[in-house]
Amino acid sequence: MKKLILGAIVLSSILFSADYSSKSDNDLINLAGTIEPKDIPSYFDEIEKRVNEMTMKDAREFKMKVKEQENKVYDKMKVKDFKARQKAIMEVMGKNNKGFRSDFRHSMCNNILDDTQKSKKK
Repeated sequence: MKKLILGAIVLSSILFSADYSSKSDNDLINLAGTIEPKDIPSYFDEIEKRVNEMTMKDAREFKMKVKEQENKVYDKMKVKDFKARQKAIMEVMGKNNKGFRSDFRHSMCNNILDDTQKSKKK
C-alpha cells in the first residue's frame, strides 16, 4: 500500500511539474528567484540540460546571469521571507529525492550565510 501511494505521489509530481523546455534562455534567466518551490526541480533540470550543451564560456555566462537575476529578486526580499522560501525549496528537493546539484547548493548556502551575517551585523 505504501509503495502504491509513494508511486502515485512521484507520478503526480512528474505529471504536474512545470515544463521549461519551451522557454528561451532569457526567459529562464528572468524567472530566476521567482519559481515556485514545487517547480524548482524542473527548473534546475532544464538549466542543467542547457548548460550541458553549451561551451564552458557560454555556460559560465548563462549561470552568472541566472545568479545575478536571482540575487536581484532576493535582495528585495525580507530575510524571513527568503529563509521561508529556502526552507520550502529544501523540503521540495528532499521529497523529490533529487537534492541540489553542487553548484546550486553551494550558491544557496552562500545566500543563506551572507544574509545571516548581514542580519548579525545590524
